[in-house]
Formats: sequence, structure tokens, C-alpha cells
Amino acid sequence: MPPSTVVVALSGGGDSALAAALLQEQGWKVTGLHFLLPASPSKKKARTLSVQRVAERLEIPLSFVDLLDLFTRAVVEPFAEAYLAGLTPNPCVVCNEKVKFEHLVRFADEKGIRHAATGHYANAKTTADGVAELWRGRDRGKEQSYFLHRLNQSQLSRTLLP
Repeated sequence: MPPSTVVVALSGGGDSALAAALLQEQGWKVTGLHFLLPASPSKKKARTLSVQRVAERLEIPLSFVDLLDLFTRAVVEPFAEAYLAGLTPNPCVVCNEKVKFEHLVRFADEKGIRHAATGHYANAKTTADGVAELWRGRDRGKEQSYFLHRLNQSQLSRTLLP
């Protein structure tokens, strides 16, 4: 697919920053998006400064979406309930399915952007008949496809994992 515009979820960490840089290097017009999530004040400040530095360095636009309440309701509270019931829930799987990709794609739609990307280490491919597939990353030590296994076809078909 020829490069066009892509929105990249920037977490404040190195993987998402690298994803944005790689896509830009490949010719994509990159827009950054940072989700405001529950954290200590110092952690929130550090993440914000980090994504702002990435956006400045790459000379890309950056937007912020406040997901504090949604994240608490959709991820934190169910996690706590499951944990207290003796289960071992994985909040990242739930977050990617119900929070991150839902709002990443929603933001892309609002801006007229077809593609979305994150720094997850996995592969997303679309078959000749248009079915989006999730594949493991090449390096099994870094592999993160498990965290994305609940994405639906609409989300996965638009996802780039550079």
C-alpha cells in the first residue's frame, strides 16, 4: 500500500515513538495521538513531556484525548473485581479492545485518516480477499500479538504495526 496519512498512538515510551519515526521515514504523513490515562501526577507529566518531545522532533501534529473516566470504568474496575474473585485478568488485552483502538480509530475517522498505528510488536496483514489477520512478531522475545487478539476486523484492517 502506498504511504498516506496515519495516526500513531504515542504512549510516551520508546516503542510508539519508534513506530512514528519509522512510518515517517517510509513516507507516511504522521499525526500523533496521546491518551490521558490514570497515573500519578509525575507520571502524567513525564508522559506528556515525552510525547511532546517526540512530536516536536518529528515535526508532527499532536492531539490529546482524555480517557481517564472510561479507562477506570472499562479496565481498572473490571480488573479489580476479577482479581478479587481469584482470577488473573490481563488489563492490556481489555484496554486495547475497549479503549485504545476504539478511540484511536474514532479519532482517525474524525480527522479523515484511514490508517492507525501503535508501537506493539506484532504483524497485521490483510489477505487478498480483504480479511485482516493478526500475526506474531518475528522476535518471540518481544512478541505482543496476544495483547491485540481481541481487535475486530474494522480495527485490525486499519492497523499498521511498523
